Amino acid sequence: METDPARAQVASFVPARENSKAQIAEGARRRTANKWVLKRLESTRIEVSALRKKRHDHLKHILQSHDQESDMAMVSSANSDFAFNLYKEIANHSSSNIFFSPLSISTALAMLSLGTRSATREQLFKGLHFNNMTEERVAKMNRGYKQLLHALMAEHNELQLFTGNSLHIQKGFDVLPNFLNETRKFYDAEVFPLDFNLDPENARLQLNDYVKKMTKGKIENMFSQIDPSTKIMLINYIFFKGNWKRPFNPKLTHETFFNVNKTMKVKVQMMHQNNRFSVIPDHYLSSSVIKFPYVGNASMIAVLPAEGKLEYVEQKLSRETFEEWLHQLSHRSRHRYELSFPKLSLSISYGLKNILMEMGVRDLFTDDANLFGISANTSLKVSRVTHKAVLDVDEHSTEAAASTGIGLIPLSLPPSITFNKPFLLIIYEENTNNILFLGRIKDPSKKSSP
Repeated sequence: METDPARAQVASFVPARENSKAQIAEGARRRTANKWVLKRLESTRIEVSALRKKRHDHLKHILQSHDQESDMAMVSSANSDFAFNLYKEIANHSSSNIFFSPLSISTALAMLSLGTRSATREQLFKGLHFNNMTEERVAKMNRGYKQLLHALMAEHNELQLFTGNSLHIQKGFDVLPNFLNETRKFYDAEVFPLDFNLDPENARLQLNDYVKKMTKGKIENMFSQIDPSTKIMLINYIFFKGNWKRPFNPKLTHETFFNVNKTMKVKVQMMHQNNRFSVIPDHYLSSSVIKFPYVGNASMIAVLPAEGKLEYVEQKLSRETFEEWLHQLSHRSRHRYELSFPKLSLSISYGLKNILMEMGVRDLFTDDANLFGISANTSLKVSRVTHKAVLDVDEHSTEAAASTGIGLIPLSLPPSITFNKPFLLIIYEENTNNILFLGRIKDPSKKSSP
């Protein structure tokens, strides 16, 4: 039987039309499925984040209700909350590098709380993330800081980790004995007399020499000027030098580009090594998280967000996220990676008065300040909170110091990770999980900030 060419031609096109309809239908189905997957992924991300927080809060509630939360654990938990909250506040005011010691800042403020009363005290505790502060919990907090500071100082056999506190008091100014006794008892504070009123320049030089000495020469010129009306200067300092457990080979370091953003590149000295590291992917934050261990009980976590995801990661930073990273890294076996990391040298200063006020610590800086636990006869207020932090990272070690003055790391073969774009870093002590330093590197070529 012959077939009509026209009909045959028509007949030959019918399946093509049917296939086209089928392809369109399949495409629509896939687009719908993709939208559902993306929606479900975002929903899962929110659910996981909420679940992390609920799990941690529930455990914390159980510990508190049974009074099983240790003094030091209470302080460590609050310090982590404070660290990430303060980081976000600083990030709101900065578009460049960030580096500070949350432990130094919180220790100085906790020591100051010994002299606060009423609303001033409540605001300070809330800003430091200490809640429901009964007298027993206040005592628990102070004991926790004492235990923590002693635990950190015990690390100096393998790590160079030193921290301390001091009170510099105007000659002739009467400070309540109880305040001096408690700062010594809980914070090992040294006391020094100075003449701010008649010789502020000499006082400035002595303070700068003291901070320089205590930070092994890393922090110079902590104070550019001193208010002659100063009655007390509270200082906390912290110095850290950790040698890499797996150091880089200086012969492999070479100059290359670091992508500050889509349109700007800067030259940096990039270190390289091929070694085994613990690395986890955080799919919810579109980031790679790598652990750099030091000799001794400290490590640095470096977080490398995907392109354009830095701000999102910063918004999601929390104690729960940090603890989840630590948990996953502790259960992740080390694998070999080709690693590239920039040498760093930073010196950053902060005036924290306005930032702390935005965090709810207000009365401390106004005429409403109640510091009658320091002096019964003189109305005092805090004029400023100054923090300076220094970071040096090279092939052999990380060296960091900070001081707070009131009045501180699915790929090719071998897998490779290159820190050639903005990233976050967290240096922490492993026995207590306390965050010693926290930072953001946006432009490694910038050595300092005002």
